Amino acid sequence: MVNKVNPEGWLAWVLKRIEDHPANRINDLMPWAFQDVINAQRIRSRYEAVLLAEFIQEAADFYHKRGLFRKRY
Repeated sequence: MVNKVNPEGWLAWVLKRIEDHPANRINDLMPWAFQDVINAQRIRSRYEAVLLAEFIQEAADFYHKRGLFRKRY
């Protein structure tokens, strides 16, 4: 890792985007931009995990309050 950026991951990311990328926006393909994308994906993943956990808890509360859970033996 160089400056907290995986060089192989960054190069693969750039090669996927460079064909259709405008030349006047080359800064969008720099390693720090890649790291920003990775950080945003991590934040989104954590947020989605929290939402899922909250949904599961709400569903469990819903079923518990109505006595709809069956005990498994």
